[in-house]
Formats: sequence, structure tokens, C-alpha cells
Amino acid sequence: MEKLRFPDEEQLEELLREQPEFDLAAVKRRTMERIAVPARRRPPLLRGLLAAVLICAMSASALAAADLATNGRVTAALGLRPAPAAQAEIPVPAEVPEPEEIPELPPVKPEPVPQPEPEPEPPVMDTRVREALQLTEEQAERLRPAVQQVDGTSTCQDITMTVEQMTGDRNLIYIQLRFDFPEELPMSRELKFRHMDFGLDSLSWNCRAIHRTDRSVTCLLTLRPDGDLAGRSVTLTVEDFGYEVDRGIEGFRVTLREGIATCATVDGEGSLTIENENLQVPEDLEWENGYASAALPDGRRQLWYDGSRGKQILYLSGGDFTTADGQYSDFEVLVPGTWSHTWTVAYQDLSVGWSGEAKACGGRAILRSFRISPLSWEMTAEGDVGLMMEELHRPFPVTLVYADGRVAEVTLNGRGTSGGASYEAPPGAEDGWYVMTTSGSFETMPDLTGVTAVIYEGQTLALQ
Repeated sequence: MEKLRFPDEEQLEELLREQPEFDLAAVKRRTMERIAVPARRRPPLLRGLLAAVLICAMSASALAAADLATNGRVTAALGLRPAPAAQAEIPVPAEVPEPEEIPELPPVKPEPVPQPEPEPEPPVMDTRVREALQLTEEQAERLRPAVQQVDGTSTCQDITMTVEQMTGDRNLIYIQLRFDFPEELPMSRELKFRHMDFGLDSLSWNCRAIHRTDRSVTCLLTLRPDGDLAGRSVTLTVEDFGYEVDRGIEGFRVTLREGIATCATVDGEGSLTIENENLQVPEDLEWENGYASAALPDGRRQLWYDGSRGKQILYLSGGDFTTADGQYSDFEVLVPGTWSHTWTVAYQDLSVGWSGEAKACGGRAILRSFRISPLSWEMTAEGDVGLMMEELHRPFPVTLVYADGRVAEVTLNGRGTSGGASYEAPPGAEDGWYVMTTSGSFETMPDLTGVTAVIYEGQTLALQ
């Protein structure tokens, strides 16, 4: 009998390495073929015995190595332990292509953030206007926000009108105009236009030349509008350039107003008296073209005008009356034409003001509002119109109060060319009770920098 030889562990390991890949299904099939016999011939006890013999025939370490290499399938096939759970196959990741090389781009410079444009500096007042208004350079500098540069032109018949600058507030406006003339047009006499219009109601104005050259005249137009013009469109129109020619009528001149009956009386010494209120018109007057004359028993002579012919001029010379339509002189047109320019008022009103209720005219009237700017002043009061005309049309002082505690006295004058007044009766008011607005300009422009209040008749009015 041949003796069985069993490999040791090293030989078994070497054999395992030389064996082909372990086939679990084949091992299981062959094992079952060897142990699978009919139940009658090989009972379970015998099958278990055979398994034990097989196990004993193999060393424990070899069986463990085979079982480990087959992930427990050998012992599972022999029924020694349950089969391991099937493991999900680990998917092999698909081959990812390497990314294409992206060329390096130059750095992108950030777009500059747009900055808001700075507010334009207000224009500087023209030197000729400053000198005409008798302002110092310091005063003109304080007025710069109230100066608007217009530079609008209009040309007709070789004459060019330029609206250069505008300076003002809600009550007073100065407009600088320049007229350029062709060489053949004489400039030896005073510049005149037959008609000048600003396109606004309730407006008074005057125009004076402030600079001349051989070919140009610069004028300063002074306007007193009825109301604030800020943001409004205005149109300046002049017509027919020429000169005024005196009518050559000697004597004293008086204006007779339209729609108002007037009586002019002259005595033997040539003294003239004009009456237009509470007139008692004699019934025996003989009227012709709106005029009538009469001789009084005491030697005085009268000329009556009923107001029907519009504005009239009455001349008195040597005791004789002469009348003419509306002007002291005739106008001679040299260059007919129209010059016009339209623009929007955009200067800054530097006014500060107060509104409320305070005493005025020594407590006999009510002050409703007060406003002051470097160019003009304005106050509105309510009371007896005769009292207010007397009290508010004559010069009166107010005191300016500054934030740093300083005070300065300013004289307000509502009379003469520097002032004006308008009044109306409120609805339902008693006779003689009116609301009156008085305004004026200054002989010396006040410094309103830091002004917080004004003191009027002992009352402190806070300005805003």
C-alpha cells in the first residue's frame, strides 16, 4: 500500500500560487459530485463523515488559506458557514479626458465708475455792471449765485442785440444788453428804441447806457417785476432804433393821465395848480376833443381834460396852455426792425424772509411778511392805506442780527426811484383798509452772510 504524502504549508502556498485562478463553481460542483449519492446508500451521517475526512486530510492552515483566497466560499460550500452576501460590483470609473488647456487671457481692467460732474461755478458779474451799481469786488463776489450768463443774440438790419448777463431776485432785475452797429450808422447821439417790451404784466423798467465804443453801446436794463420770475421763460423785444427829437415847445410840462379828469389852473403870476380828485366840473364848459377852457372872475385861467384821449402832456408857457399826445418829444426812426430773444430765468434768489403777524406803523397796522436780499427788500402790511403810505414810504431803519451775535442797522427807503408800492382792498374790508406791499433797493448793498433775524419796531423776526 502506497503511503500518502501531504504537502506542508510552504509547499501548499507555492502550489496555490502556481494554480490557475480559483473557480468556485467548479470546486463546488466537483465536491458535490463526490459526496452526492442517493439517500439510501449514503445517509447524512456518512456525508458528514466524508466531509470530516476531507477536512482532516487537509491541514487547517491550508484550508484557511483556500477559504481566505475564495472569500469564504470553500467553507460555505462544505456547509460549515452560510454563504457571504453578494457584494455589489464596484463600477470602474469612466476614463475622464484631460481638460483642454485654456489660453491665459490678459487681465480685464475694471470699468471706471463714472463720477458726477461738479456743479459749474456761477459766472462773475461783469465789471461794467459792477461799476454801474457801485459795488465793491467783495460785494460782487457775494452776488455771484444771483448772476446768470445768457449770451443770447438777435440780429436785424445789421444791428445785433446781445443779452449778456442777468442778475436779480424776485423784486429787482438787472439785464446787461449790448448793441453792435455797422460802421456806416452814426453813434453820436443817445441810443433809443421806439418800443421796448419784456412780455410781462405790471412791470416797470428803465434803461441807461453804461459803456460805449465807436461801434457798440452797452446798456443796463433795470426791471421791477410783479412777482417771482425764477424758472419762467421771458422774452425781451425792442423795436425801431432811432432818436428822440424835442418838440421845441418851451415851458413847464405836466402829464395828464388816461381816464382821469384833470383841471389845470394858472394864476396871473404863472403858478400852476393841478387837481384830479373831487372835481366839480362846471356845466357851462364847452368841450372839444376832450378839452375845455374857462376864465375865472379873479383872473385865473383853467384847462380841463376829461381823460378820454389817453396820456397827454400839458405845456404851460407864458400863461398859455399847449397840449400834445403822450410824449415830451417826437421819435425819429433811423433803422426800422425788431430784435427779440427768449430765455429761462435761472439765477439763484438770495432772499431770506419772515411771514406771520407782527405790529407795523407803531402798532396801527399789521405786518404780514418781510423779505430782504442783497439787492432789494419787500414788506407787506395791512391797515389804513393813508397811514401806511405815509409811514412805509419814508426811510425807516431795521436791524440785521447775525449768527455770531453781530448786529448792523440798514435803512429802508420806499420812496423815489429806489422804491415802489402796490395795494389792494381785501374782500369785505372797511373803507380805507388795504393790504399794501412796499419794496425798494439799497444805496449800499448789505452783507447778509449769516443773517438770522431782523429787528423791526422792537420785534425780532426770524428769517428763513
